[in-house]
Amino acid sequence: MSESKKQQIIRDIYFDKAGYGSRKTTLEDAKKKEPTIKKEDVEQFFRKNVEIKAKPRGHNSFVAPHNNHTYQIDLFFMGYYDFDEEQKYRGGLVCIDVLSKYAVVIPIVSKNEPDVIEATKEALKRMGKKPKIIYSDDEKAIAGGDFKDYIEGENIELYRTRGHPAFAERFIRTYKDMLFKRVEADEKKGREHIKWTDYNLEIMLTYNDKMKHSATGMTPNQARKEKNEFRAMLNVASKAKKERIYPTLEVGDKVKIMRKKAITEKERTSHWLKGYYVVQEIAEKLNQKYYKLTDYPRLLMRHELLKI
Repeated sequence: MSESKKQQIIRDIYFDKAGYGSRKTTLEDAKKKEPTIKKEDVEQFFRKNVEIKAKPRGHNSFVAPHNNHTYQIDLFFMGYYDFDEEQKYRGGLVCIDVLSKYAVVIPIVSKNEPDVIEATKEALKRMGKKPKIIYSDDEKAIAGGDFKDYIEGENIELYRTRGHPAFAERFIRTYKDMLFKRVEADEKKGREHIKWTDYNLEIMLTYNDKMKHSATGMTPNQARKEKNEFRAMLNVASKAKKERIYPTLEVGDKVKIMRKKAITEKERTSHWLKGYYVVQEIAEKLNQKYYKLTDYPRLLMRHELLKI
């Protein structure tokens, strides 16, 4: 078989609905169609067609004690990438298990609080179990009183951070990368009236079933299994960054508050809000300190504050 035909087989498999796999899985699937395809053929395809992004050094320092203990939720919107004017769902709600990295994406119509609450209900249903803790950012729809009442009514503790929830944010980048590659491939085939939701189920199956996470050393579905849970936790712990040591804060100290930056915002812009606040009270929950500031409506964590 000619090299060009081999490359076309590999391309079709990689951009197939069940695709976007690793070199290993792409090779395995390609050899089922054409036994003469070799590892070198797949390597050639990846060099020419797949962008390899540098991975950040180290992993987040937080290690959940077990599966379904801590979830992160976040919202994303397509903006320019509303592929079809008739697209009903303009974005999605992401829910990800911090340990296993198992995730679900629920399409949403808007950022309105009722829509977000309904999407969260569906997300928790699909996750299979309710967590002990949910982390989110201070997105308006998630920071609302009705959302807080719903979460606490489910006996779940809700914590908010001014930054983007790290695991959810990272997953959103992965999800959009998989989505846009699929859309681009279909556009080249002449497909019209593309809706991003058409790809949601297949992308989630691929992510949860086939994509091995560098922190756990296994796919999300593998890490979810009870027999693998402890090994996944040990793998995450062994690769976690060492905790950053911050100057001690005491009641009466002056602090600045971390400013939530847009994902696309330049690094050189300030990380901190103008002005300062005073530490009024320090509370501790689940071995985590929280700080109440004068004239500020909610508790903050240590990494969100700069001592001045």
